[in-house]
Amino acid sequence: SATAMMAKTATVTHDFEVVDTAAK
Repeated sequence: SATAMMAKTATVTHDFEVVDTAAK
């Protein structure tokens, strides 16, 4: 369960990073 949460968080963070990069 903890691993799944970490993986989900990593995915969400990656999505934000992609959006942030595109915004710049």
